[in-house]
Amino acid sequence: MRPRSAYEWRDFWRDSGELELRGVLKASWPPVRDTDEETCAWLATRVATLLGSGAPLRALVADLGRIRVHELALDPDPRVDEVAAKRIQTWFEAESV
Repeated sequence: MRPRSAYEWRDFWRDSGELELRGVLKASWPPVRDTDEETCAWLATRVATLLGSGAPLRALVADLGRIRVHELALDPDPRVDEVAAKRIQTWFEAESV
């Protein structure tokens, strides 16, 4: 299978991708499990932008850590952030083809 084109990805994001990523985030990253939909939508867009830029796993882990500490005012937990980032990246790789 070939990777999705930018047009295909935009269609996917609009039709179901954003909701799917919100679900992955809520299921795998405890800081957003109980957040409102507006916050989760903002986070999903931020994460999708990072993933779409081809950022490596370590960048996603670092960004989740920054969001956790600076945006959500929570204590750092790099281990949990890494587990969530791996799940998010796995979802993204599966949906990108």
